[in-house]
Amino acid sequence: MLHFDLYSGVLIKSHTWSDVGFLMRGRIWVMAFHQGEFGPWNWWLMFGIALGLMLTSIAAIFSYALRKPKKSYGIPKTNVNFKLNSGLLIILILIGLILPMFGMSLIIIVLYEKIAAIKKKKISS
Repeated sequence: MLHFDLYSGVLIKSHTWSDVGFLMRGRIWVMAFHQGEFGPWNWWLMFGIALGLMLTSIAAIFSYALRKPKKSYGIPKTNVNFKLNSGLLIILILIGLILPMFGMSLIIIVLYEKIAAIKKKKISS
């Protein structure tokens, strides 16, 4: 990598492979492999992996659709004695912070459950 002065065009710094650390070299090789830059075999391997992941995702959707009961989401019932303890709650919050989509889905589930409980109270009253 070469760094030049913007105005004079003078070479300020020149980096060679000896300046690059072990982790950066590994990152460069993995990125090149991921992008299929090692020839046709590498491209076909990445294409095969992508195709396999796509087929697995489609199979999961079909498996869910065929498994779930009619007119239901197919969500299993929880045990009546189940209590959410503080350790599990902390783990869920940490995972929700690390994986934002998981966190958003947890928020949606909690809101749905609260709204369903409120509606259930109004119906029984």
